[in-house]
Amino acid sequence: MHINFKYIWKRLRHLFAPQKRDKESKDALPQPWLKHYDLGVPDKIYIPRITLNDIMQHSADIHKNRIAFRFFGKKFTFHKMESIVQCFAAAFHDVGIRKGDRIALLLPNTPQFLFSYWGALRIGAIVVPINPLLAGREISALLDIVNPKIFIALDSIYEKIDQQKKLQKIDHIILTAVDEFMPTLARLVFSLQRRRFGKSGKTKHLSGIQFKNLAKKRPLLSLENVRPADTAALIFTGGVTGIPKAVELTHQNLVANLLQTRAWLGDIRDGHDRVMGVLPFFHSYGMTTCHHLAIQVGATLIVEPRFNVQRIIRLIKKYKVTIFPGVPTMYRAIVDVISETKQRLDDVRVCVSGGAPLSATLKREFEQLTSSKLVEGYGLSEASPLTHCNPLFGKQKPGSIGLPCPNTQARIVHIKTGETVPPDTKGELWVKGPQVMRAYWKNEAETRKVLSADGWLATGDIARMDQDGYFYIIDRKKEIILSGGFNIYPSEVEAVLLMRPEVKECAVIGIPDNFYGEIVKAFVVLQRGKLCEEQDLLAFCRINLAHFKVPKNITFVQSLPKNFLGKVLKRNLIQSTNTSSK
Repeated sequence: MHINFKYIWKRLRHLFAPQKRDKESKDALPQPWLKHYDLGVPDKIYIPRITLNDIMQHSADIHKNRIAFRFFGKKFTFHKMESIVQCFAAAFHDVGIRKGDRIALLLPNTPQFLFSYWGALRIGAIVVPINPLLAGREISALLDIVNPKIFIALDSIYEKIDQQKKLQKIDHIILTAVDEFMPTLARLVFSLQRRRFGKSGKTKHLSGIQFKNLAKKRPLLSLENVRPADTAALIFTGGVTGIPKAVELTHQNLVANLLQTRAWLGDIRDGHDRVMGVLPFFHSYGMTTCHHLAIQVGATLIVEPRFNVQRIIRLIKKYKVTIFPGVPTMYRAIVDVISETKQRLDDVRVCVSGGAPLSATLKREFEQLTSSKLVEGYGLSEASPLTHCNPLFGKQKPGSIGLPCPNTQARIVHIKTGETVPPDTKGELWVKGPQVMRAYWKNEAETRKVLSADGWLATGDIARMDQDGYFYIIDRKKEIILSGGFNIYPSEVEAVLLMRPEVKECAVIGIPDNFYGEIVKAFVVLQRGKLCEEQDLLAFCRINLAHFKVPKNITFVQSLPKNFLGKVLKRNLIQSTNTSSK
């Protein structure tokens, strides 16, 4: 027997030699959060150099005959889905789409979205999902940023933008109807509803390409050389604070965040879970925690284009949904309905809430009516999106976004100096990890504002970290009110207003003032049937807030403007206030 002593010596020398420390490890920050990870969740996970295509094809091989997704009762196995994806890849290739070209999708959660998405990735194209709820002018502005070669849209949505001249630059516009892949009975019902509202039952085909015929192309088996570092998707930021930008996410970014999410949730059962897919796939939150996660773990994705609480409850019970990522407004609606009817949703096991703060009361009520763990997480499109989450089984702190996920560094820095601040000190949250974006698409100036040379992403959120490493979001950096030399955090004022039982919701903004610079203004939605005077709320604020934080006036409204994730659009409130004051 030949013994390679040279190899053994090299291995022993490596094991016992002092480890070299690079600059980053030398300057490594404390990570107190690691000791609070759930048992079995590592501080670092192995992230292979693979693409999303590799994940899709692996699941198609392993889970061939399992159901990949359901849509209004129609089911598609992983094998069937993979076959259709290959056909779509061939169709895109045949009309001249090549690696790096953009394909824009103006689609809700539908089979059309899934087939187009994965078909585009298969040939190295870049997917550009767009929010179908936007106005025609807004959609045209986004298309102008990315210049897609193909634009795929629902016919009913396309009607609001077909007059825009910018669409003339696009090589191919392909329209589809939401019922195109529904089973026969569902299509009949949907068709009758369209006619009832005066809509045509026929779908226009502007470029001579019928969407359903894309699935009939010969399969494309030979692929372009798609690499982990290639851009996979351009995700537009929510626009809560300003002009939208396209976040450039690579295959490696999205694979990393998918594996980080899976590692954190822990209680995932390959090939046996059912995931509720009602979060929009055009947003990074729904894309990673619903769409990508379901594909990677061989789960059945229940594809729903919109949230209707009665229907969602029926589907959860019918298909025994086990994983349900959502937003607080969804969980609140479900709690209100099932508590009234004395129902339970015992199959739901894992729920992650994002997009807006999750109250301790809602968390408790939802968990009591289900068998699930409901945890609050945090992320942003620039990080694919997940960076923080509360432990599924360990200590959860009310009001906290939780702990940084595996392979993720986080710190709180001084807003002006950029220096790391001590625990329990307010500052801006910075994060770093393999999930952080490459850049804003073709926008170097904006990229430099948020992304440092060594990979730290400035989130724009004011936060603090406690002694245990749990993080808390205080406010948006851009929403801080500067009044008379004082920094006022809107969330602090909102928290006091919400202490009053009459107040259902509220939002606080700063409005221009010649003397103070800005003054505090509050918008309040009252509980149904409750009455409250402005002076009563102001008096309450004076008792519970420093004098400079007390609102100068309060406006009562029926509702607050929100985006699709339930986040209050404060810029709309600012615009309406500025308009009315002119």
